[in-house]
Amino acid sequence: MLVRSKNRILHLQPVQGQEFNRLNMTGLTNASLNGRGPGKFYRLAASLTFLIIFLVSCIEYHPYEASPDETNLTKINLDRLLANPDSDTLRFALIGDTQRFYDETDDFVDVINGYPELDMVIVSGDLSDFGIEYEFELMHDLFAELSMPYLTVIGNHDLVYNGKTVYEEMYGALDYSFTFKGNKFIMINTNSREFGFNGRVPNISWLRKELSEMKDEEQAIIVSHVPPDAPDFDPDLVEPYLHTLDSSKKVLVTLNGHLHGFREGKFPDSQVRYINSYSTEKRSFVIVKIWDRGYDYQQIPY
Repeated sequence: MLVRSKNRILHLQPVQGQEFNRLNMTGLTNASLNGRGPGKFYRLAASLTFLIIFLVSCIEYHPYEASPDETNLTKINLDRLLANPDSDTLRFALIGDTQRFYDETDDFVDVINGYPELDMVIVSGDLSDFGIEYEFELMHDLFAELSMPYLTVIGNHDLVYNGKTVYEEMYGALDYSFTFKGNKFIMINTNSREFGFNGRVPNISWLRKELSEMKDEEQAIIVSHVPPDAPDFDPDLVEPYLHTLDSSKKVLVTLNGHLHGFREGKFPDSQVRYINSYSTEKRSFVIVKIWDRGYDYQQIPY
């Protein structure tokens, strides 16, 4: 039996075949010689078995638990980012849906570290595939090798099992915002299906408040996982979501993931423009350049 603990792997070898018969007969003989009889031996063996099971259960590491080694990563990366506003032009790499594509993500980190002019990496959700803590930790170990900060939104795969708890423990709030170089980044959870299309995801009242509090000279960049024209976005919220973005007159562009491929354009019946990220599976990413009332992008295969 293989038992995995947080810090070690224990091998419990079962006793089988002739060795089991030899130990069993020896135990019975010794028990009889001591005048206790086989019944007491079996009770003793059963007690020892339960004791072993109890001890193993105390050290066993469950893959779905939420006690990550790394915490508060959003704040840590924001602190790094906001400490270096060295120019007016903003440049960052956009990637998403890293999931179990560890080799591809590792290669992405190596490549992106060759772009020292970039301010950050934005990951548009689905850091994990099954919402398991170990997946989040593996992906963070890769991104920790970046020479720049990275910031994330939560994806639908990240919400499987207790992924929501793991993400909140490791990174922080599902909805948050920050301002950098005159750009307000609004990072919003749009994974409606995982919340049962309950009418509260995305949180449009929070989004409206974030947009209304912007300064006149600022422009907004909306980052989410599921785009509003995807079936996993609450259909009852598509119109109010896009209306909120359009009516603010502040939104420069939205950045999304979920589709595992690149696209760029406008949402139907809206003036809101979008850029959809590649999955690392496709071994491509997008570099986005932002300036006052404008942006450009470049697709980079690797």
